[in-house]
Amino acid sequence: MTTESTSTVSTTNSDQRTPAVDITLAQQSVCMVARRPVSVGITIANTSDQPLDLSLRMRGRLAALATIDPDRLRLEPHDEAEAEVTFHPAHGPHVPTGPMPYAIAATSDTGELLTVVFGLVDLHEQRPGRPFGIGTPCIRAE
Repeated sequence: MTTESTSTVSTTNSDQRTPAVDITLAQQSVCMVARRPVSVGITIANTSDQPLDLSLRMRGRLAALATIDPDRLRLEPHDEAEAEVTFHPAHGPHVPTGPMPYAIAATSDTGELLTVVFGLVDLHEQRPGRPFGIGTPCIRAE
C-alpha cells in the first residue's frame, strides 16, 4: 500500500532568491516492528529556475534512529532526485511504542530552511511466538 504525503511546507521569497523545493514521501505513515528496519522513499523536486545544493536532515524524536541516503543533493532547475530514509529499531527493555511523528527538513548550502515534510512511524514490539500482524494494528511496510 503506497500513499503519497501531502504534508509539506515550502518556502520561497517573492524575489526568487530562495529556490522552491518540494518533498514527497512515498508513504506518509509506516509500521515498524521491533528489530526490523523500515525504509520510506523520498522525492525531492527543485521547482525553481536556478540550481540548488541542499541537505536533508531528520528532526524529532526518531532522528537518532534514522538515516537518509543520500543526505546531500545537487538539483538542476526543474530537476528531481530520489532519496530514502531508513528507520533502524532501537534495542533494549524500554523501547517506546506507538505512533511517533517525524520531520525531514531540507536546507540550502547556506543553512536556510527551504521546506519540511512530516510523516509518522508506528512502532510495535514483535511478540514472541506470534507472526507479524497478529495483535499489530498497522499494515506492514514493504
